[in-house]
Amino acid sequence: MIMRFLSKRIEEVLRVKFTPEVLEVVNESQLHDKGENSHFKILIVSDAFKNKSLVQRHREVNSSLKEFWDNGVHSISVHAKTLEENTGRIPKSPYCKNK
Repeated sequence: MIMRFLSKRIEEVLRVKFTPEVLEVVNESQLHDKGENSHFKILIVSDAFKNKSLVQRHREVNSSLKEFWDNGVHSISVHAKTLEENTGRIPKSPYCKNK
């Protein structure tokens, strides 16, 4: 339940900040050893990213999620695109858990 709540809260913050056309927040914590609610992958498609470099986009998304970084989130994989760049696919994440 908490895992789902955190994903929804991240979505809320990003919707307010970027008004995205497409937004997908995936909790991938189960693939890692850092604990629950530690790893997320985000696909966000918004006109807010037009004429901005990849670094600028990532900085904006990451800074808008500061409350999550400050409260235990370890990793957020950001795929920030404009409408023209969107392919509808998020790259597959590696399985990083110790075996």
